[in-house]
Amino acid sequence: MARLSLFLFGPFQLTLDHSVAARFESNKVRALLAFLTVECDRPHPRHALAELFWPAQPAPAVRSNFRRALANLRTVIDDRIAHPPCLLITHETVQFNPQGDAFVDIARYRTLVKTPITELTWAENLAEAAALYRGPFLEGFAVNDCPEFEQWMTITRSELALSAATVLCWLAEHHAIRAKGALALPFFRRCLAIDPYHEAALRGLMRLLADNAQRSAALLQYATFRRRLLDDLGAEPEAQTIEVAEVIRQGRSMIVSRPQPPMDTAASDAGWPTSGRETDCVAIARTEQLALLYGCAKQTEQRHGCTAFVVGESGSGKTSLLCTFVSQIRRSDQPWLAAFGACTALLGVGDPYQPFIDSVRMLAGCEIGTRHENEPPSDHATVASLLRAEAPDWANLAQIERYGETCIDLWERVAPASLSTAQPLNVAFSGASDAQPAFASQPSLHHQLVRFLERLALLRPLLLELDNLQWADAGTLSLLFHLAQRLEHSRILIVGAYRPSARIRAEYSYPLSEIVQELRQQPGAVLIDLDQADGRQFVDALLGCEPNRLDEEFRTDLLQHTEGHALFTVEMLRALSESGHFGRDQSGCWRVDGKIDWDILPPRIEALIRRCVDCLSAADRALLNAASVEGDEFTAEMAAAASGIDPTLAIERLSGDLTTRYCMVHAIGVRRHACVAVTRYRFRHHLFRAYLYAALDEVQRERLRQAVAAQTKRLLIM
Repeated sequence: MARLSLFLFGPFQLTLDHSVAARFESNKVRALLAFLTVECDRPHPRHALAELFWPAQPAPAVRSNFRRALANLRTVIDDRIAHPPCLLITHETVQFNPQGDAFVDIARYRTLVKTPITELTWAENLAEAAALYRGPFLEGFAVNDCPEFEQWMTITRSELALSAATVLCWLAEHHAIRAKGALALPFFRRCLAIDPYHEAALRGLMRLLADNAQRSAALLQYATFRRRLLDDLGAEPEAQTIEVAEVIRQGRSMIVSRPQPPMDTAASDAGWPTSGRETDCVAIARTEQLALLYGCAKQTEQRHGCTAFVVGESGSGKTSLLCTFVSQIRRSDQPWLAAFGACTALLGVGDPYQPFIDSVRMLAGCEIGTRHENEPPSDHATVASLLRAEAPDWANLAQIERYGETCIDLWERVAPASLSTAQPLNVAFSGASDAQPAFASQPSLHHQLVRFLERLALLRPLLLELDNLQWADAGTLSLLFHLAQRLEHSRILIVGAYRPSARIRAEYSYPLSEIVQELRQQPGAVLIDLDQADGRQFVDALLGCEPNRLDEEFRTDLLQHTEGHALFTVEMLRALSESGHFGRDQSGCWRVDGKIDWDILPPRIEALIRRCVDCLSAADRALLNAASVEGDEFTAEMAAAASGIDPTLAIERLSGDLTTRYCMVHAIGVRRHACVAVTRYRFRHHLFRAYLYAALDEVQRERLRQAVAAQTKRLLIM
């Protein structure tokens, strides 16, 4: 974790070594830090900074005030003892050090939103960026007698708000395209809350509401937007927005092309793989894992419900695998109902039961089955009848929606229009609008959900896909455990996906790892670890997606360099093709052209590894730096001696967090070396070691080489 953490989205917040720093002598010192961190791409002249905060004052007073503010700032952040320092100060300039030991939410946000849409982690990175946007830039912050700074702050706040709205709209469209309306809806709403005039988000929200049999709500959104636009700007909505409203008003089917994020998504003719086939290629290369999921589906169809967990680090292909599996079972001879939900407790507690609420919305909103050409009508009436029978029980589950939208809104989603008119709401919701219904007990809530899903699975086999379980809140994990224990005679398949290295919060009653371990004891439970998948099989299958003339030597070298990691392999092929060493011949087959440079580290791979490494403490980073000098496999005692760490502590760190939490290394065992027992470890991936080693300068490498050599000599003498 970074020594200094600065949060500028929402109210100003600075923490130093996980403690709140509160020694600023004035808001101008905070403002100076905020300005330097946001504008950290260049050094700023001292006189310009001084005039920014003390305009129209005599020059001696301006210089004196600035020196005092800068001294106070350095004291607050303990910058005099920081290595490297957060402030780069000369006699003429001051600059915030982008390479310092500091986390700045805006800097991280700007890095994430630059992710190209062609990256496998594009949606994940944008979701993280959206979570970082806690509110307007420097919300509620003000500095007296600084008009230029106030102007800069206003402009920056507006730019970041518009950027956040765009990111939210991209995420919403991303989920809408994949028929994950329950995930798209809150992004559309949040986008419009930030930018009320964002018409792309309005159109997406209207389409989503219309798709869920809420035409009146969609038209109300349009009417409200049009009135606001006329009142505030004296303008009419865009022609495309008017067209969407007219289509909804007439009840016609919408054939509307979903807008894509304004990024360069066109793949080069020379790129690997061919544009649009990356996900298909990754899925083809996971035939063994798909077979395990299909086996679970067959058991479920025979009333032997089960659970499956897909585990893997970022870029391992979890999303591609699940998308392919869901798409195919929804087209099978026995169509399935499929619902999706994602956990949201990334930066805090999160919304209780969020993935189950999202799944229920999708099921009850009749987003069931596929929506392809020539498909028979949906089971709207059948589901409505089932929900009508379950209506008394659903008052309990609706009560948890006070953490999100209103209880009435969830009721409208759970009970179609025919139900809401045929049967009155529960008495708990019939009072005043500000009444707070009492929550049902947790066992009752669990029972109602299980009963509803079991009744729904009588229509068709039911798939619940729960994504990002590493961010699950305690309520979600408890409900998952309760439901998974009652699948034996049902037609319900639960598929959960998570990253093993993500931190599981200790305050949760049911840690994810313990739940997975317990559920794996049940018949039919499956754990698919993509990090342990056969790398050679993946490489061969991936290369087989395109016609090629690639020999065994190339395949072996590619496997040795990427170890069959999905993201690393795809990105390495793309980087090689862009470098000109790997291309098509006249017949369209891929071939090697010249000597391959295997030292290439593509930007996406570097960004993923950097994200993992940046989470490490300074001591852990030093330990792994020393280990990288020895090689992919290394000795804990040598790395500890070279980095100046106690060997016992080094082994505790290597076998502890560096293995279980960060997944940077794994233990090989204890071996005899010159009559001395030494502890051996290996980097989880060759490219992790390569990244760490490349980040060392020549002085650091030579010093560590000498330390490792000296330790090796000492072991030989003993």
